[in-house]
Amino acid sequence: MTTALPAARQRTAGELGLIAASIAVFFWGLGPVFVRAMDVSAPTVIVYRFALGTPAIVAVSLALGARFSRALFRQALLPGALFGVTLIIGFEAVKNTSVANATLISNLLPVLVVLVARFLYNERIRGRQYVAVAASLVGIVVVVLGAGNSGEAGLWGDFLALISLLIWTVYFLRTKRLRDAGVDSWSLIATITVIAAAVAVPPCLLIADDLGAVQGDDWWFLVAMVLGPGVLGHGLMTWAARHLEVTVAALLTLASPVVSAVAAWLWLDQRMSGVQAIGASIVLVSLAAITINARVESVRAATLSEAPD
Repeated sequence: MTTALPAARQRTAGELGLIAASIAVFFWGLGPVFVRAMDVSAPTVIVYRFALGTPAIVAVSLALGARFSRALFRQALLPGALFGVTLIIGFEAVKNTSVANATLISNLLPVLVVLVARFLYNERIRGRQYVAVAASLVGIVVVVLGAGNSGEAGLWGDFLALISLLIWTVYFLRTKRLRDAGVDSWSLIATITVIAAAVAVPPCLLIADDLGAVQGDDWWFLVAMVLGPGVLGHGLMTWAARHLEVTVAALLTLASPVVSAVAAWLWLDQRMSGVQAIGASIVLVSLAAITINARVESVRAATLSEAPD
């Protein structure tokens, strides 16, 4: 009985982690749609996003028992800076390409996680996983070239989305490391947000030339972005990171482009061509194969380690 209780608690934490991460991914999928729907520049969106979001996240974190320290600030310095930079590049990407392209390119996160998991988490990578990685890259090329520079899509925005992906992957892995080390989730996300604001807001204030143009529905989209992708999205995913394996967390992000595509269709009247749909299918199937295989391997390894000699 003494060993069953910890196991039961672990299973419960894992289930709650899956629910929390799934909710986070849903709101992350809405984020690009909110950005694209606003009639102001990306730098202006970022300024207001942090002006409204930073106090909200800090207040929620304090209410949930967050504590701050110089040691925590040092730990959060790198992910905070990365978060600020990737917001600038990611928001600019959404403004310069279609929502579908931006979210599909950013959805390559599981590919990069699998590629580095062998070195950072000692996970065994099999040949079929590399085949799936290659297939997903082919799918992304099909998606991007299938859109060209016509309509809502643009190669410059696609390139920015790729750069944002690389930075976000480092942020994702670093945050996972800190949570595994026992850093409190809400203390961490609040500190990261403050640092990200200090990194992102000053250059955006210098670049933005339409700070006074926010009006009407823009305010509703800003509030929705702060509460959804900001507070709930990042807060819940940061909490869930402690209770999920890195490959499982990456797997859940596969739902994000589906949410984005449906929301963009409902609100922005954006559609994907048949060629892009084929490329998107290749990407999602390949990424699912990568992450599901990684999950199976981790479960198998855990089972073998628990088996009696």
